[in-house]
Amino acid sequence: MARSFSKSISFERITLQGEEGMFMVRLAIAVNGFISGLEFLRYANKATGIRARANKAYILNVQIGYLHEAILLVENQNPNAPSLMTFPGLVKCIERLSPKSQKDYNLIRECLHGGSDRHDFIRYVVNFRNQIAFHHDAGYVSPKGCRPPLVNVATQRLAQLHQSAIMHISPSNSKHYRFEFADGVMDMAVCRLIWEIDPTIKDRAGIQAEADRIATWIQMRSEAFVGFASELCAKYFIDKSSV
Repeated sequence: MARSFSKSISFERITLQGEEGMFMVRLAIAVNGFISGLEFLRYANKATGIRARANKAYILNVQIGYLHEAILLVENQNPNAPSLMTFPGLVKCIERLSPKSQKDYNLIRECLHGGSDRHDFIRYVVNFRNQIAFHHDAGYVSPKGCRPPLVNVATQRLAQLHQSAIMHISPSNSKHYRFEFADGVMDMAVCRLIWEIDPTIKDRAGIQAEADRIATWIQMRSEAFVGFASELCAKYFIDKSSV
């Protein structure tokens, strides 16, 4: 069955019952966020230049944040937090999705505890989000205790490598400044310290290729979440509108 729906639904016609119905509204909100991010990412992938690369990095940051939270909607280790696994009826609905959506769902499940992608998910998504992307390296304490701020370590490594970057004024608005050296610190922190790209890869092209591979890994999981969750939401709300 193709994942194609076209139906106008009024809230007055939808019968949503209790926590399950509200959870599905949350899932639909997450789907919308992913779709917007993926659309912007496609535009960014077509652009070139330093500014385009920075914009792509920002959009990827947002997608990583969404993916970090979306996984908790699929399964949450906190017994008090609802997830798809909380509602037996939704689990049965997943079993009736199209083969493509079930494949997407299974790919997402590999990021959960015990899944084959869990280790990579921790490196690429969890550590990125928690250590630098959203907390900006401020006051983060890992499960193993305090650690030196990644920005400090990354800056020291750049100094040891005698690498530098410049600051330039944005041509679009003279009141705004963009700091290329900060992008350089982020590249070092993310690629070498968080994503742990092989240190034997020295050339910029090789590092960029590996970073692009990881970005593709993240994008594929984002698209997989949209794939199964959008069909699940569509079928669920259409069914409820017919009650």
